[in-house]
Amino acid sequence: MAKTKKINVRLAPEVKKICSDIKNLNIQGARNVAIMGLSALVIQGLSYRGRDKNKLVTLIINTSDYLKSLRPTEPMLFNFLDTVIKRVKKGGSVIEVKEILYTTNQQIESMMRTNKVKIAKYATKLIRNNDVILTHCHSSTVVESLIHAKAKGKKFKVFATETRPRWQGHKTVKELAGAGIDVTLIPDGAVGTVIKDYHVKKIMIGADAIDGRGNFANKIGSFTIALIAKKYNVPLYVLAELYKYDKRPKIVIEHRDPSEVIDPKLFKDVKILNLAFEIVPRELVKAYITEKGAIRPARFPIIAKKELRNLLVE
Repeated sequence: MAKTKKINVRLAPEVKKICSDIKNLNIQGARNVAIMGLSALVIQGLSYRGRDKNKLVTLIINTSDYLKSLRPTEPMLFNFLDTVIKRVKKGGSVIEVKEILYTTNQQIESMMRTNKVKIAKYATKLIRNNDVILTHCHSSTVVESLIHAKAKGKKFKVFATETRPRWQGHKTVKELAGAGIDVTLIPDGAVGTVIKDYHVKKIMIGADAIDGRGNFANKIGSFTIALIAKKYNVPLYVLAELYKYDKRPKIVIEHRDPSEVIDPKLFKDVKILNLAFEIVPRELVKAYITEKGAIRPARFPIIAKKELRNLLVE
């Protein structure tokens, strides 16, 4: 299991709570982790009562490093934190640093809301009446896209996996059913039969990270779904903002506590591997559906790098 970075600063109580919720999956989904992680950074920075600008910047940097250690497979949060750090370093005083911190967060949150709507509109164009769509885990972008398609009069059915071991699929089906969408919950192990025998026409899932070759990381089980979809010529669409690009040499896969799977004490001398994510090769992806529209996997890193450069220099 990945180790959480030690931090040598005192976190504000609300920041501690947010960090705990991110670490323990009470806050789920890459976008929500990014939003709440940024909020924690802002709260921590604004809570500073000193007059030393350099100490404030150091506090923000240390808090950012700690936030990055909570969920190592979440580059969207990392990219936004890096943007904040680059900008606050330009502040000439404590007041200026706090203003930059606050306004940058507001700008990013507004941009994320706009991007989510754009992706939903692009995804809706892919859905045909009477489509059967399969999704996995919980992606707020996928859910909003399906709800948007329903609002636009599209008639379709959805199969959603339970998503062991933390059951994120339960959240997905509740939200879809609440929007009046015909949704069926299935065990993870049923995806092969459902894709083959229940006339699945499209796979729509999210992503937590997309690397420099156009491969993506998503909840464990996504690779299996992608392979089965390829065998039966069912297109796999990944709905993700460009800011999920992972600029590290290699996507870091989070290993979580074995107790999420089962109490290890019940299985003496048995190892339990609890991988939170896995890598899906780009050749299994039909297209990434982004705020810029549908993008071929090999093109995703090129366009994402440009967007990140623009974000950093603003």
